[in-house]
Amino acid sequence: MSVSATNRDTGAARNAVAAVAGDYGLVLLPPGAYTVKAELSGFTPAVLENVRVSLGATTLLDIP
Repeated sequence: MSVSATNRDTGAARNAVAAVAGDYGLVLLPPGAYTVKAELSGFTPAVLENVRVSLGATTLLDIP
């Protein structure tokens, strides 16, 4: 599964590939609001809007 986070203000994006267990990490994202998209071939992409990332915090997401 590929996961991307796009900053809603700047349009800057970061990408990651999830491990077999579904774990992924996007480290050192600047603070702000992001659109997070998870894609896997054969499935409808999952999109989470307005995900808030704060300085010094870990943001955990459950992607359906």
